[in-house]
Amino acid sequence: MLEDYAEKNGFTGIRHFTDDGISGTTFEREGLQAMLAEVEKGNIGTIIVKDMSRLGRNHQAQLGVGLWQNKEIKNPYKWGSSTIAHILQKHEYLGHTVNFKTRKHFKDKKSHYVDKDQWLIFEDTHASIID
Repeated sequence: MLEDYAEKNGFTGIRHFTDDGISGTTFEREGLQAMLAEVEKGNIGTIIVKDMSRLGRNHQAQLGVGLWQNKEIKNPYKWGSSTIAHILQKHEYLGHTVNFKTRKHFKDKKSHYVDKDQWLIFEDTHASIID
């Protein structure tokens, strides 16, 4: 499962470290120790784990897990100009409250979006987050 994820996301030089049947509460695990030794040598750039608890909090902090310390992240959300334009048009971001954007249908009891002319917009009810 993890190797499939790594391959699909462009990670190369995949190595697998396993500690089957050994509690994650102990750090005296052969697979974990071998992986940490490779990290110390600089041979591992990314660690992918099934469950963060397998690393333990102390090792997560030491390894900078989740901080992307050595990576340059270019456009992490892959937002294009049309996405940004859509965000800039949202009334809520301009400081307005918008009510009645949806209505529950009497047959299926699900919420459905209604036409914009049926919305009730209260202008300048809070500070805007965009100009």
